[in-house]
Amino acid sequence: LLLDRRSALWRDRAVLTRVRPDAELLNAAAARLVGDHDFAGFSCASTDEKGTGSRVFYAVWAPWARGLAFRIGAARFLHKMVRCIVGASLELARGRSTLGAFEERLARPERRGEPVAPAAGLYLASVDYEPAPSWGPDCLPPWPML
Repeated sequence: LLLDRRSALWRDRAVLTRVRPDAELLNAAAARLVGDHDFAGFSCASTDEKGTGSRVFYAVWAPWARGLAFRIGAARFLHKMVRCIVGASLELARGRSTLGAFEERLARPERRGEPVAPAAGLYLASVDYEPAPSWGPDCLPPWPML
C-alpha cells in the first residue's frame, strides 16, 4: 500500500510517497511482469534451489482511499521479490528510472535487488494450493487417516 499523505493510523502500515504516482505508468510496468520470467533482477536472493523463474498471473496498481495499492499473484515469490518490484516501480514513478530500464531489468536480471521498498504496507492476502489429486484405492494420501 502506498500513502499519498501523512496518516497517524497508517504510518507503519503503508509506504508514504507524498505525491500519488501515475497509476498508468506503474500499470504499464506491471503489465510487463505477467507471464513466465526470470525474476532474479527483482530478488535479493543470490541462489535459490528452485531457480529464479516464476509465473506471474496478474500485477496491477489500483487506487484506494489513501493512495495506490499494488496487487500481484504468482506461482511463487522469490526473496523480497514484491518489495523489489515496488521499489523499482517507485523509482520509475519518481522519474529516477525509465520504463525501458524496468523492462531491461526483467530481460537481463544481472542487477539484483535494489531498490527495495520498505516492508510497511506489504500484506499477504491469500495462498492458494493446487487441488489434491484424486486418491485412488492404490494410493493413500500423505497424511494419517483416522
